[in-house]
Amino acid sequence: MRFMFRLWVIVCLCVLWRPAGAQTGLPESFRNEVRQAQNTPGAVSSSGQFIIHGAPDDGWRLMTLSPSLAPNYARFDAPLLAVSCERIKSALLADLGAQDQWQGQIAIFLHQARRLDETIVIGSSAHQGEWKYYMNLPDTMERSRVVSAFVNMVLLEMANRGAGRSAEIPAWLAQGLTQELMRESMTGLVMETPKDGNGDIHTSSELLEGRSAPPLEQAHEVLQERPPLGIAELSWPREGQEEDEVYRCSAQLFVCRLLQLDDGRACMRQMIQELPQHLNWQISFLDAFHGHFASQLELEKWWALCLVNFVGRDLAQTWPHAESWQKLDEVIHSGAQVRTAMDELPMHTEVTLQSIIGDWGYTLQEEVLRIKIQQLRSLRAAVSQDMAGIVDDYRMVLENYVRTREKSGAFRNTTAERILGPDRTAVETIQRLNALDAEREALRNGPDAAGQTANNTSVSR
Repeated sequence: MRFMFRLWVIVCLCVLWRPAGAQTGLPESFRNEVRQAQNTPGAVSSSGQFIIHGAPDDGWRLMTLSPSLAPNYARFDAPLLAVSCERIKSALLADLGAQDQWQGQIAIFLHQARRLDETIVIGSSAHQGEWKYYMNLPDTMERSRVVSAFVNMVLLEMANRGAGRSAEIPAWLAQGLTQELMRESMTGLVMETPKDGNGDIHTSSELLEGRSAPPLEQAHEVLQERPPLGIAELSWPREGQEEDEVYRCSAQLFVCRLLQLDDGRACMRQMIQELPQHLNWQISFLDAFHGHFASQLELEKWWALCLVNFVGRDLAQTWPHAESWQKLDEVIHSGAQVRTAMDELPMHTEVTLQSIIGDWGYTLQEEVLRIKIQQLRSLRAAVSQDMAGIVDDYRMVLENYVRTREKSGAFRNTTAERILGPDRTAVETIQRLNALDAEREALRNGPDAAGQTANNTSVSR
């Protein structure tokens, strides 16, 4: 079986490579990478980090793309995808000013696409400190999703080196770098299988030929028409929002401006290395960029100034009531990263502030609640006026709880962490949060609908 598979690969490579030289737009270095990938058994990439397994023929017919979709989608085979992996990684490392010092090998399994919106599966495992990664993706995909998937994978491998648990890659970082690469690259990042019997190697023409327009031109056009996102929205995208053009453009601008700081690339590399050390990326970010932003508030002010200079629009405009309520609800019932094993990728589960305070150990509480306080502070500037008070109330309740814990030393007392059940401070804080939850629920349909309930349950401001 293995012999037949290798024979099939060799035949396919011969068919693909013969006409490749006929395409005049490809640089010689590009052709050399193709030759190396095609002459390596098993479609191993030039650096040896990526091992591509072609899509088995399961009898499913090849997906047909309409003329309107074809320019944005590509069909891949193992050898050419091996080249694309290295092209994307090289462009990413250049953007970060990093060397190729990979440690974890990445196995990629192609399967025949059945829908255009198929999920890309990324996984990892660790054994005795050695990380392995795998990716399962369809053989027909939108080009931008391919670049985004490999950017995520390379960032994950960089972050996990020497780590005991897998990192969580911020959505804004992956999407921002993806857009940077796709707008900056002067050579093709994504290669695809020849179409319709034409033997030429295909790349996206805009990626192959480069542009005379600035890399941020599209972002400028989009953000002129639609409001850019603030730090809070970049930090906590709604489900599916990462695919939205405004999110991508805002993330691209955010990453671009961070990298343009005096030591921005070094700070970004440090942040990536620190990601596995914390439950949330915000702490890693502020640690790495502390020379530029002493606090979350300074970061928000800097970002607001960046937006004013870029599109001439500040973030003084606030969300309408319904969106403000939803954003607050997302903070209060935010997801936590839960791992069933230390070497597994984190799974998202919903937790409340009450469960954090009542059920979690004090050391873990401190880290998470400080992040919640930062999130509420960021949220305060963007919510509607009728929601501002309750956002302040939640923040003050958490600040008082953390301050009380600090004074008593409970956060750092390992003996106290083993106490079963919440103490008096925790019980009183949970009661205040329950009252605020009732007030928040009364505000769901607007301030007029709250009526007397909000007045009876409000915490004094």
